[in-house]
Amino acid sequence: MHKIKNLKNKLLIIPFFIVMYILLYLLDTTCIIKYFTNIPCPGCGLTRAYLALFKLDFSKAFYYHLLFWTIPILFLYYLFDEKLFKNKVINNLILIGIILLFKIEDYHWITLNVILFHFKNHVLLY
Repeated sequence: MHKIKNLKNKLLIIPFFIVMYILLYLLDTTCIIKYFTNIPCPGCGLTRAYLALFKLDFSKAFYYHLLFWTIPILFLYYLFDEKLFKNKVINNLILIGIILLFKIEDYHWITLNVILFHFKNHVLLY
């Protein structure tokens, strides 16, 4: 495995997530974006996906969020200084592939949530 540089500094992100979790708990919500806009964010469903994964229910995990499996890969990519593999081309292809998948998911999120939210909240007069 590759040597991890500045591991201590990189792990400082964990308290940030703990504080965010406490904030969400205090607001009695699971998503800060949904709390303020009433529209689910592109990350909605990740927690449910991981809970399903921990129960080894892969079909539910993919149902809740198609890209739940990319988060650990991105975390390792960050942790290992953007070098999961010795070959730089493979590292870049994996990262580009994940970014493209997120862009497709963003498009899916926009078409389903924003457009439906717009029509739900505006009465058509005719």
